[in-house]
Amino acid sequence: RKGITADLVLAGDGNHLVKLFPTWRQRERYVRYLVARYASMNITWQGVQEFEEYDDGRAILNEIGTLLKKIDPYQHPRSTHTLRTSSPLLADGWMDYIVYQSSDDQLGAIEHQLYTVPQVNAEFAYEDSGAGQSHPHHVDTDTFRKRLWNATMNGQYPTFGNTGLYGGRQFEPDARYLDSPGARQMTHWFNFFSNTRHWELEPFFEVDGGRALALTGVEYIVYVEKPGPVELITEKRSYQVYWFNPITGEYRKEKREYKGERFSGQPPNRDHDWVLHLSRDGHKRSMLERWYFESRRVPVQEVELDPKRLPFELAEPAASELPAGRPVRYAVKLTRQTRATASMMYLWTGEIAAGGQGFRVLGTGEEGEFTVPEKLAKSFPASLTLRLFGMNAYGKVYSLNRVYTVTR
Repeated sequence: RKGITADLVLAGDGNHLVKLFPTWRQRERYVRYLVARYASMNITWQGVQEFEEYDDGRAILNEIGTLLKKIDPYQHPRSTHTLRTSSPLLADGWMDYIVYQSSDDQLGAIEHQLYTVPQVNAEFAYEDSGAGQSHPHHVDTDTFRKRLWNATMNGQYPTFGNTGLYGGRQFEPDARYLDSPGARQMTHWFNFFSNTRHWELEPFFEVDGGRALALTGVEYIVYVEKPGPVELITEKRSYQVYWFNPITGEYRKEKREYKGERFSGQPPNRDHDWVLHLSRDGHKRSMLERWYFESRRVPVQEVELDPKRLPFELAEPAASELPAGRPVRYAVKLTRQTRATASMMYLWTGEIAAGGQGFRVLGTGEEGEFTVPEKLAKSFPASLTLRLFGMNAYGKVYSLNRVYTVTR
């Protein structure tokens, strides 16, 4: 009645479920009890915490996820918690949305172009409004707000957390943090998107000066983290122009409507981040009256695999062998300088097929260090397929593969 959905996590991290119920028959009985007890309620299923920390996490989640899919009469959404992304388990068929624990926009933005399922960022940050910090993703209110809006621009559904309510195994929860500055800013975010066709919005790339979502020809939303000039290409229509303050929830409507195909403007001031909203308000109301739930089909992007068309090449690791459990330097070299490649995002994943654990996200960005988890292999040496995804400023995704031998 209150519009609250409970997200049920079946067990903790660190092999918790297997320690409680060592055999499949015990786990099956446990899952059947949970379905009998809670399936009639407004819930979602979220597997276990940090599935990557389980010795055989993929197989365990496949067991319980497949059983949930089979016996839950209401087919509640199913996924699992994760260290970074639960996407490695999507191919097994039981999961129908992806969970993230990451503020990395390169991970979120690229995976949104790869997978056509809902994506929920459960832990991009926790707001510290006075209770304290015990983890790296415990941040101040301004950082929380900016991560919130950037996660949204990735195409993810975000969540709110405050260290004074969550505790982080370090602090005593205190109800006074229910009305924290971040909670109020999350309320402003909710109210803003309640006035949009949020279920149809997709990342939009024909913009300079910010990051955007759009239902083309209906509304455009641009998050301007660093205030300055904003330009974007639109369908030739008439739009109401709003500037939204994500700190206070205040709207500023420009007196004149915008008509044209190329909008340019600036936020009211440069004191903080802003949100630009171009909206055909009357058209949106008429769409609701006609019960349009989906007014367009979302095309599935075909990732470019042809090496001749790739605007980059893999520079490192240069050696053919990689050590498991130890840092390895990675780097990509841009080979084509264009307007599209002036702003590139990169995602590095690795998979040892013989290990049966699926792929893992190893790194993001142009360069850095990654570590191949020892749990990916059952024995050594093992063959690892390294996949490098690159996405240009217009949202086009490219992929490059290379095979390495992993040793212990």
